[in-house]
Amino acid sequence: MAEEADWQAVRSLISELHASGPPGLAWEVRRWDGQRFHRADHDSFLEVWSERVHLWWEGDVLVGAVHPEGPGEAFFQLRPTHRHLQAEMLDWAITHLPHEGRITVFCVDHDAHLRRLLDERGFTDAGWGGVARLLTMSPHAPLPPSIAAGYRIRHTTPEETGAVASLISVAFGGRGDITEDLAAFTAHAPCFVREWDLVAEATDGSLAAYVGVSWDHDGDLGIFEPVCTHPDHQRRGLAKALMQHGLGLLHARGVGRACVDSGDPAAANALYESVGFTEAYHGRAFALTTST
Repeated sequence: MAEEADWQAVRSLISELHASGPPGLAWEVRRWDGQRFHRADHDSFLEVWSERVHLWWEGDVLVGAVHPEGPGEAFFQLRPTHRHLQAEMLDWAITHLPHEGRITVFCVDHDAHLRRLLDERGFTDAGWGGVARLLTMSPHAPLPPSIAAGYRIRHTTPEETGAVASLISVAFGGRGDITEDLAAFTAHAPCFVREWDLVAEATDGSLAAYVGVSWDHDGDLGIFEPVCTHPDHQRRGLAKALMQHGLGLLHARGVGRACVDSGDPAAANALYESVGFTEAYHGRAFALTTST
C-alpha cells in the first residue's frame, strides 16, 4: 500500500537525520510512531495522514516531508543537503495544511535559514519554546541508580496499562482516559520496548513514577518519553532514578546515544541536566495569522 510505504519512508528519513545531524531539526521516531499508534483508531490513521502530508523525492530517495501534528501545526523532516527546499515546503504548509486562521511552526535557534523564511512571511513569536537534549553514551557502564526507600524499579506489564495511563494523566494535569491509546501504542509501535518501559512502584503496589524509554534501532538512539511522577510522590528523585536505570539498559544493549525533549519549565530541564543530558538545543514556536 502506497500510504504504508510512504509512512515507513518518512520514519526511515527521521532515523537517518537523527544519526547524522544535531537534534531539533527533525522529530524522533517515538514521536513519529506515537502520532500513528498512540490512538485507539490507529487502523484508520493512514487514510487521514495521506491527505495531510506532502513528500519531496529525488528519484526514489525521500528528501523531505511536511506534515501536521495538531490542528494548525506544520513540521518539517528534511535532509540537510536539501535545505533549499525549505521555502517551498513552508509555502506548501501555509497553503495546504488544515488550520483555522493560524498556523504554527517550531524553529530551533540554530536553524537561521528557516527563521529568516518565517520572518519574511510574517510569522511572529507564539509565546512558547522547547528544548531538545542529547546524551552520548560513555563506553563505561553508568552507576546503578539509588532509589528512595519504599520504592522499587521494574518494567510495566500489559495488565497495568490502565494504571500507567492514569499516572500519566494525573502527572500532566489531566489528559482524560488514555488507556486505549496507550494500549495501542504498546502493542503496535515499532519503537516500544517492554523491558525499557519503567515504573517506580511504592510498597503499597501503586505506581509512583513512570519513564518510557523507546528505541530507534536504525538511528542508534534511545528516546526518553514520557518522564513523569505522581504529585503525591514528587521530590524523592524517582524520575531521576528511572532515567539512570534506563541509561544503564541502553548501555547494556550497546545503544550509542539518548535524547529527551521538553518545554521551557526549569524543573524538567534541571532534572535532565542532572542525569547527563547537557547537550541542549533550544527553539521557539512562531505563528502566522491567515485569512483562512
